[in-house]
Amino acid sequence: MGNNYNFGAGVTGAEYPTAGGVQPLPMVIAHGTTLADPPLQHEKGDSPAKRFAMINVYDGHRANVGRVATDSTWHHWMNINITQIEAAGGANWEKIKRYYLNLAVWLAPPEIPRHCFFFHTLESLYSYPGIEEFHPKVNLLDAGLVFRKRLIGLYGPCWVTQFVFDWLGLLDLKLRERLIERYLLLPMPNRPIPPRPDPCLSCPPPELFEAVILGGAIRATSAALFANGGGLEAGLKLMLEMKPERLEKHLLEGTAEGLKQLQALSAKSCEETRHLFG
Repeated sequence: MGNNYNFGAGVTGAEYPTAGGVQPLPMVIAHGTTLADPPLQHEKGDSPAKRFAMINVYDGHRANVGRVATDSTWHHWMNINITQIEAAGGANWEKIKRYYLNLAVWLAPPEIPRHCFFFHTLESLYSYPGIEEFHPKVNLLDAGLVFRKRLIGLYGPCWVTQFVFDWLGLLDLKLRERLIERYLLLPMPNRPIPPRPDPCLSCPPPELFEAVILGGAIRATSAALFANGGGLEAGLKLMLEMKPERLEKHLLEGTAEGLKQLQALSAKSCEETRHLFG
C-alpha cells in the first residue's frame, strides 16, 4: 500500500496518499459465492465452490482525492440478465436500482452532496413536513428525526450516513475517522459488523448521530431566517439573499450544538447505567 504511481512526464504520486494523518485504503464491501462445478464440464476444468470479492471501494475523499469503486464483472451493468430483471420488476430490480444510485452519489465530488444538503435544508423549511415542524425553538432531536427521514426518502440511508460523517469532518477530523472506523469499516476477525454494540454498549447508534447533527443544522438555519419574528415571506427574502458561505457557517454552528447535546445525553446515559448497576 506504499507504492507510487508514475504516468510519465513528471506525473507521479502515492497510490494511496495520506492527508491529515489519515490514509484510507481499499476495502471489499460485498462478496459473492459460486456453486461447485461439476456437474457442468467446461474446457477450463472443474471449478470448486468459492467465496469471492464482488465490490471493492476506495474512499479517496478522506485523502483529498477521488473515490473509486470496482465491480467484479460487467454483467452487473450491461447484460441480458439485467434487462430481464428490469422487465420483471419487483424487489430484485429495486435493489439493483438502489445500488446504481448509491454508487453514483457516492462517487460524486464532495461539493455535490454538500450542495444537495444546502438545498434541502432550505427547501425543507418551506415544504411539508418541515413547514409545520421546524422553527427556531423546535426540539433538536425531533427536528433531526424528521429531516433524516426526508433525506433518506430522497437519497437513501447510505447517503445520509456517509454525508453526516463527512460533514462532521469539517468540525473534527479525528471524530470523523473514529465514526468511520466504528460504523462503516469492515469488521475485524471475531468482531461483529458495526454498528453492533460490541464491545461498546454505550456507543450511540449511527441513527442518533445523524439525527442530532441534522437537527442542529435545521434549527440553526431556522433561527437565522426566522429568529427576528419575521414570517415565511421575510424568511424567504433572507434565504434568497443568503450566500453559501453564510449558510455553511450556520449549518456548522448547528452541527456543533448537536454534538454538544449528544455528548450531554451520552454522559447522562452512562451515569444512569452506573447508577443502575450500583
